[in-house]
Formats: sequence, structure tokens, C-alpha cells
Amino acid sequence: MGGESYHSNDERIYRRTFGASEIVSDSMFTLAHDLLVVGTRNGASTTAKRIVGIDGNTGATLWPTIGNAGGVATMDIISSSPAIDFVNHAAWVPSRSAGAAAQPSLWKLNPNSGAVLATAALGDTDTDPTAFDSRATSYS
Repeated sequence: MGGESYHSNDERIYRRTFGASEIVSDSMFTLAHDLLVVGTRNGASTTAKRIVGIDGNTGATLWPTIGNAGGVATMDIISSSPAIDFVNHAAWVPSRSAGAAAQPSLWKLNPNSGAVLATAALGDTDTDPTAFDSRATSYS
């Protein structure tokens, strides 16, 4: 029986599976610290939730992505765990859509800055994204 583990040499992240090793991240991942990505479920608003990047070493906020502010689309409750796609340099975050077909419910963010790279309107999404063949695609 084998498994997989991840390790880093401060420039790249490697995935080790059954004794083999492959690079799953390179120097495009520029953060010099651990990153925690969380979403909010606060308040009665269905348009102004937040996705926040937190320094895993200090607890300091690195970046917020705020729905309905600064050109970001409206964002509803986030009740699932984000997934980090090391290969494609993205954080994938699902959210609810306030019952609106046009409101985004899957967010692809730049993990270094929190900038929105892409969104998809999939309807309410409460499940954690799962990487399927992490070299290519994340599914929610």
C-alpha cells in the first residue's frame, strides 16, 4: 500500500507517490510563508462575503477578496474549504449564489495576491473542491 505526501525545498513543492517524486509547484508561488485561505459566512448580506489569505506563521491578513467591492462580483456565504492548486497557481473557493443563476459560486484566485482570476456561476455550492489529476483541473 502506498500513499502520497508533499514536501518543499522553499522554492518548489513536490508530491511523492509510491517512492517517485514530481514537482507540483515552482517559483510562481512567491509566498515566503505558509498560506491559509478561509471564507466568511458573516451577516445577512448575500453579496459581500470575503475570502481571506492569512499568513500561517503569524496570523496576519495577507489579502482580502471582498464580494461586491473593488470590481469583484457579488459573493454569498462560503461554507466549504478552499483547495490550493499548486500546479496552476490558484486557490479554488466555492460559495453559495444567493439563488441567483448569474452570481458566481466558484472562485479561482491568485494565491499570492487574492486577485480574482476567474469565476463560474454554478448555483449554490457547499461542497469542498476536489483536485482531480492536480496537474490540470479542480472540480467542485
